[in-house]
Amino acid sequence: PALRRDRQEATIRGWIDDIPDEVVRRRPVLAIGFVGALMAGNEFDGIAQRLQDVERMLDASAGGADIVVVDPNELARVPGAIAMFRAALALVAGEPAETIRFADQAGRRAPSDDHLTKAAASALAGLARWAIGDLDAAHRGYSAAVDGLRRADHISDVLGCSITLADLRITQGRLSDAQRTYEDALRLASEEPDTLRGTAD
Repeated sequence: PALRRDRQEATIRGWIDDIPDEVVRRRPVLAIGFVGALMAGNEFDGIAQRLQDVERMLDASAGGADIVVVDPNELARVPGAIAMFRAALALVAGEPAETIRFADQAGRRAPSDDHLTKAAASALAGLARWAIGDLDAAHRGYSAAVDGLRRADHISDVLGCSITLADLRITQGRLSDAQRTYEDALRLASEEPDTLRGTAD
């Protein structure tokens, strides 16, 4: 989780080539972490299959198969993460309706304290709604994403989403609101310099 928060997906990505497949096949949390690292690097080939494999792992464990779980809280995040990554794949494929459907599914499947998955799903649905011209719904989705990312303490992601939020306001012709969004982001950046340098605990 700390590597994800500090945007160290490249480190996680490096493990994919080093850790044997038979190890990953029994560790759904590790497998879904690899999916996130690949997608962060715009590597989409094979992601749908990886998501199906993780889903099969969860189904097999429900039937008594042996999986390795280090952190039960992280395991609880996996079903929501699967749906969230499917929403991301749909967005990349230019399928806004599917993006929204999977994003909604992710929000329902994520535990109530999984602010990161819920925020990501809100952002994806927001982008899909922007793509179909529903700017108000897009702004609501991105605002919810920013709130969730703050709760998850993913400050660098809050700042990235704030740029999109301001872009939405500019598209709507609401320049004063866009300026306020930028100012809020700058204020947050000045309050969290250690987090932004990747030195947070």
